[in-house]
Amino acid sequence: MQCSINIMKPVKLFEDFINEDVFRTYNELVGYEYKEFVDAFKKLHKDNVVTYDKKEDAFYGHRKGSTNPFWKYFEDEGKIYHSEKDRDVLGLINAFNMIKRNHPWG
Repeated sequence: MQCSINIMKPVKLFEDFINEDVFRTYNELVGYEYKEFVDAFKKLHKDNVVTYDKKEDAFYGHRKGSTNPFWKYFEDEGKIYHSEKDRDVLGLINAFNMIKRNHPWG
C-alpha cells in the first residue's frame, strides 16, 4: 500500500502583503491646513522632514535618513494618505498639545 502525503504550503493572508509603504486611508487638507500640518509634524521630532518627489508629484513626511515615509500628500488632489488613526493625523492641526505625547510619528 502506497501512501502519499500532500503537504500544503501556508496560504498568505491579505495582511501579509501590506507593508509600511501602503497607506490605508486618506484625509482631505486644503492649503493652509497642510501648512499647519507640516509645521506640527516637524515639531513632533527634530528629525522629521518633508521631501518633494517630482516623479510622483507628491510630498512625503519621513524621518531624516529613512526611506520609509509616514505619509504622502498630493497637492493637486488635496489629499494626505497615511496609515494612522485620523485623530492622530488631523490632531496635528487642531489639537497638537493634546496628542503630541503619544503620537506614533514623535
